[in-house]
Amino acid sequence: MSSGKALLLIGADALLRGALAESLRAGGSFAVVHEAASAAEALLPPSDEALEAPSPDRTGPGPWPPGPWPPGFVVPDLVVIDATAPDPTGRATLAALREAGMRAPALRLVAPGTVSPDDALPADAPEEGEVMTKPVRLAELLARLAALRPCAPARTSPPLPVGAFWFHPDERMLIGRADGARIRLTDKESALLAALCRHGDTGASREALLHEVWDYGSAVDTHTLETHVYRLRRKLDPDPAQESVLLTTEGGYRLSVSPALPV
Repeated sequence: MSSGKALLLIGADALLRGALAESLRAGGSFAVVHEAASAAEALLPPSDEALEAPSPDRTGPGPWPPGPWPPGFVVPDLVVIDATAPDPTGRATLAALREAGMRAPALRLVAPGTVSPDDALPADAPEEGEVMTKPVRLAELLARLAALRPCAPARTSPPLPVGAFWFHPDERMLIGRADGARIRLTDKESALLAALCRHGDTGASREALLHEVWDYGSAVDTHTLETHVYRLRRKLDPDPAQESVLLTTEGGYRLSVSPALPV
């Protein structure tokens, strides 16, 4: 009997993806199983014909465009990523979905030896998706899908482009814009980067950053700030010595391209 849920299945191999989709449909666990070869295909904007087709029974057309979702489209309740090259872990594919606003719990199917044992365990953050090693049995796959944990509510701060990364202030995370690689920031590194984003192209003085991030007075030694700038620069800049992203200015620092972050 169908659960009434919609599932998005992403896989580059059309034959394998189709076979898995048919198995999931035949199992009767989902009202909709939508297929896409990539995250980009899954997030294609809808056609005019698709927008005119209502789907009150959750059987409407896909793909699903980035939120807010228009009428006539089924937002997936679950996502399965059959990970293959050039994204063998499925992380970049899932990162693209998350950036578009898709919050559904996800399961990444990976080849043996692709990820470390720690990554094969349920993720600390459901946003990163859980991992299941191929080959998979249908019954085991359905059981894992039924047990997927919901994601946290959508972040309140949008991701910001900083150099080669998306900066997620609420998650204290840098995510590679090209490959989906994740770099965790410390609390102070994240607060420092957020402050630099707020100050934009004008940059911020050392005294202003010390006050905003550490609540220090202007008479306090700036060694702590310089240490954190050095560590943050090593994460942001391909060559920290060149200062291509986090720049030193007269009396402070600024980002080379600074997205506006509300104060």
